[in-house]
Amino acid sequence: MNQQTLTCESNTPSCPRGANWNQKKLVCECVKRNEFLIDGACRTCGPNEGWNGSECVCVTNYYKINGVCRTCDPNSTYNGRDCICNHGFYGNANKCERCHSSCGQCTGSGAQQCVTCTDVSYTLRNGYCTRDDPCPKGLYLDQAVCKPCSSYCDSCTSETRCTTCIEGFELKTLRDFGQTVSYCTEICGDGKRFEVECDDGNKRNNDGCNNKCEVEPGYTCQGGTTVKPSNCVNFNPGRSFITTTGTVHLFGRVVQGIRLSYLPPEITANDCALCSKVLWIRVIDSTVVPGVRVNYLPTTKYQFLAEFEFNGLFAIPVFSISVQINPDYAKYFSEADLSQIKVKRIDPAVLAKPQEVETLSFSDITGDSNKI
Repeated sequence: MNQQTLTCESNTPSCPRGANWNQKKLVCECVKRNEFLIDGACRTCGPNEGWNGSECVCVTNYYKINGVCRTCDPNSTYNGRDCICNHGFYGNANKCERCHSSCGQCTGSGAQQCVTCTDVSYTLRNGYCTRDDPCPKGLYLDQAVCKPCSSYCDSCTSETRCTTCIEGFELKTLRDFGQTVSYCTEICGDGKRFEVECDDGNKRNNDGCNNKCEVEPGYTCQGGTTVKPSNCVNFNPGRSFITTTGTVHLFGRVVQGIRLSYLPPEITANDCALCSKVLWIRVIDSTVVPGVRVNYLPTTKYQFLAEFEFNGLFAIPVFSISVQINPDYAKYFSEADLSQIKVKRIDPAVLAKPQEVETLSFSDITGDSNKI
């Protein structure tokens, strides 16, 4: 028996439920409008489908994709199986969105997401289409890959060779283990504060913010932004506040600079015999417990070096430290805020290149006279 004609040798043809025999056409026809004999039963076509006399097919501008009739985005083309975004567009959910103007094909709208370039004279490097400079500003070329320059570098030739700095920073050069290293450090005294303790717009001492942009004992400095200087005022010199300065990863150990805003005379007496005992430093959140040693730098204003020795461990894990005034010496600090605990997270992996540590000299760590 044929599903469509359902002709029989008997005088009483049998049709499926919902269909009647059309003696004139000699076929079974579904009673309800828009129902058709599909696989031996009366059914309607699916969404966006129409009946062509023998089967349900997609209506105009719709295409069978994964068993469903769908329309393609205006910026795409049907390839017989799916809708493919046209040249210069990329797929985002069920839409085709435009690539960056430099990209012929792309994975997203950004300039760094090119797969091919619009202009054949341009070269694709690390997702960018470039011509004059192989890498955009802030990146340098390393084995055909554009990599980011070091912090605050506007342009560079390698990770350790910065050539220009962003606004508010200046270029410095040093010799480190026989190699020349160029990096950017914040300008002090220009009234713009990024990372330094303070910047009151000058390099005078004894006004709260000294010529190294450090808060001076007996002062507190508020505010200070990339467009506005710090405001420093005198306060009770008996109070002492903890700040962390620079961090250096050196020879399997990490050295952290720590500063107190004030040390009372009872502590600094007798060549500062008690100074190295003032701080209570603990290592927290570390998979390896290092040895800890604290040294006071007598040639500085209330500056300490905390050394964390990892016994020659090459890959030092990320760890955190907590710093507070030793409660045993609280009696020497009038109105001291003993509840203050400074927590600092240290990632040695980002300290592979030399960094300038505020007021710390290389001789404080290794005996060399070069600044870091």
